Amino acid sequence: MTYDEFLNGTGCKQNATNYAIFQGLESIYMNVPGFSKEMIYNAAKKSGLLNNEKSPEEIETEKKIADEKRDLINQIENAKKQVAYNKYLNLEFPGSGYDRVARSYADDVKDLKNRLSGLNQFFPDIKASEKTDE
Repeated sequence: MTYDEFLNGTGCKQNATNYAIFQGLESIYMNVPGFSKEMIYNAAKKSGLLNNEKSPEEIETEKKIADEKRDLINQIENAKKQVAYNKYLNLEFPGSGYDRVARSYADDVKDLKNRLSGLNQFFPDIKASEKTDE
């Protein structure tokens, strides 16, 4: 049994605590006849000793992704407002170029939505951070 198999079988994270548990259970698996990998995985899960807490780096990364999602949502909202405003100006002042500006903002909205969609695809469990009045 490899450490990767142990991680996949138990669903635990790779860290020093879990590696120490793996080493102990691997010794049992290798030296005691009749133990299957599944029995070892179940023993590890039921032991309550596995450490699946997030590291400070994981927490910081998730915070950055959540903040980036919030920033993209704000940019989309602002660009939508600019589209509407420039469409209004184009109605008030036909031929003044506001229609091109509105189309440009509409393209920005599409691009921003694509970026947000990509983040949501790769990090579906991380929600956008709360709005702040900074």
